[in-house]
Amino acid sequence: YALALDMTAREIQAPAKAAGLPWTVAKGYDTFTPISSVILKSKVPNPDNLELWLKVDDQIKQRGSTKDMIFKIPYLMSHISSIMTLFEGDVILT
Repeated sequence: YALALDMTAREIQAPAKAAGLPWTVAKGYDTFTPISSVILKSKVPNPDNLELWLKVDDQIKQRGSTKDMIFKIPYLMSHISSIMTLFEGDVILT
């Protein structure tokens, strides 16, 4: 497991969306989507009930739980691997 931050440059995304243009460039900067070090599976006893949060300057900006995910991790991995080959080191963001 790992934690990742899926970042979007809203000042680029909004005008592109308004013009009906692709806005993937708003997610593609070199420093976007930072990912933590690997967290060993043995350190995550119940991946279906993890509290996650994001702090900026010691203030919580986002909070959530994996218990609120629509699809559980094994299903997501099974579904994705039915479409494409997954390799060691691949990253799946939800």
